[in-house]
Amino acid sequence: ADLTLDVITQSNLLGGIANFERRVKLSRFLVSLFKVYRVLHFTYLEINPVVFAEDGSIVPLDLAAKIDATASFLCATEWGHIDCPAPFGRTEFPEEAHIRELDSKTGASLKLTILNHAGRIWTMVAGGGASVVYADTISDLGYGHELANYGEYSGAPSAEATFEYAKTIIGLMTRERDP
Repeated sequence: ADLTLDVITQSNLLGGIANFERRVKLSRFLVSLFKVYRVLHFTYLEINPVVFAEDGSIVPLDLAAKIDATASFLCATEWGHIDCPAPFGRTEFPEEAHIRELDSKTGASLKLTILNHAGRIWTMVAGGGASVVYADTISDLGYGHELANYGEYSGAPSAEATFEYAKTIIGLMTRERDP
């Protein structure tokens, strides 16, 4: 549902603000902020506190936000250059950084997350949906502890990008000695 001035007014969300002008101005600010939140694919946005300056403008004093990194192909121009952190709160492997760099240079999708560098099951699946099905199936069959990577290539990457992706995975696969 869309956030509109009517929705804000009817919800009494800003009922604690006595000054009518400020309430209207803050309502408009919230409507605009919500549009930006949706268009730029935010997944989280917190502003605390927000104040009115002496000139009547609204000033966020502190802001925390998260974006959906998978929307980078949609929002790259609006976002500008953003370095997304490695998944699961760990340091990114050089191979993951290499694939992320390749991904940033193509309209296709190239993703790689190393789950267990010593794992014995490596996947190279075409299609994001298929990669989820394969990873889930491997885990469901009791081999999740052996799953070495999660990744996918889709959207018709070039032969060169596909070669680099495959070369990277094969290099990772052959790095550890099979017990």
